[in-house]
Amino acid sequence: MNDKTTRCTKRGDATRFWERVIRGQDAECWLWTGHIDHDGYGRLRVGDGKRKRAHRYAYELTHGEEVAGELLVCHSCDNPVCVNPNHLHLGTSPSNTGERQARGRSARGERQGLAKLTDAAVQEIRSSKESRADLARRFCVSETAIAAVISRRTWGHLP
Repeated sequence: MNDKTTRCTKRGDATRFWERVIRGQDAECWLWTGHIDHDGYGRLRVGDGKRKRAHRYAYELTHGEEVAGELLVCHSCDNPVCVNPNHLHLGTSPSNTGERQARGRSARGERQGLAKLTDAAVQEIRSSKESRADLARRFCVSETAIAAVISRRTWGHLP
């Protein structure tokens, strides 16, 4: 065991965790400065090397127990690197999705990574007198996609 390992072990997981946090006021986000995963969330190793998300670990440290089962630790601030316990609450996957949609953070329309149309193209399609076949060719999508846009089964968030 080298000196660095000994020093980390002696300090303890909670101490090492909070050393990597920029704390602000109670209402502000507290920023995790350690490792950030590809999805934008903080990540750390605790105990015997188990990997945890930083915000989940902050919640567990504050409340004194591990979050079990299918429960998630959700952010009220929508900031993945925030570990302020005042911004964290327990939820389920459906409740977290509902909160995200209510705040307008769901990927839809142009923000959805695989979108082939733009907001402007959708508005043009809806106001066009061209046939569905002609619109499909012009916008490089299927006639089914054009029909879904016109009937508002897709892109329903646009006026």
